[in-house]
Amino acid sequence: MEETGKGLMEGTGGGLVEFLNYTSEKGMVNSNTVGALRAASREVLSAVEPEGWEAVDLRTIDIEDFGTRFERLRAGKLKPESLGVYKSRFRSALHMYFKFLENPSGWRYKPERPAGVRKKPAAILVPAEGAPGGEVQPSDARGRRASTIDYPFPLRPGMVVTLKLPVDLTRPEAKRLAGFIDSLALDATMALPAHVTSTTTTETNGSH
Repeated sequence: MEETGKGLMEGTGGGLVEFLNYTSEKGMVNSNTVGALRAASREVLSAVEPEGWEAVDLRTIDIEDFGTRFERLRAGKLKPESLGVYKSRFRSALHMYFKFLENPSGWRYKPERPAGVRKKPAAILVPAEGAPGGEVQPSDARGRRASTIDYPFPLRPGMVVTLKLPVDLTRPEAKRLAGFIDSLALDATMALPAHVTSTTTTETNGSH
């Protein structure tokens, strides 16, 4: 591995940020992913250690305790969903960094699976509907991923819809999603309430 920045191997908060920048500059990790991990790491570290977080030795901290303290310090300032995302991304960034420190020259990025599916249980077999002789098939429940967040959205007065989106939604994906939703929209004349259409029909029939 070619020579890198001095602080990269120090195992500190500043070293973590330098490591993330390095992986992006070298094309080892997608820049959008790096940006999300870096922002979360800075947010968590600066909240718990506002003075000198760059010098904190990350190899000596209790990660879970760090996350809990972050939640307490940012409660009320960030939504519970956002707190969870920041904690998860901070843990992922640390996991990547520690693996890199163990073997800098052989390190390769391997996306970490969400905690909910990291330990994959054995396949659950359930009877296939209509299968002869009670044939069993693997349940598709095991394929579900837990890497999404529910976002409530006030669509119209008295109606709130929920969008289930990936925690690492990218800008191109957001644009595709916006285009898809736009294609579902009805024109104002087509979206008239049912009772309005019914009233109009009655009046027309009565005029004959």
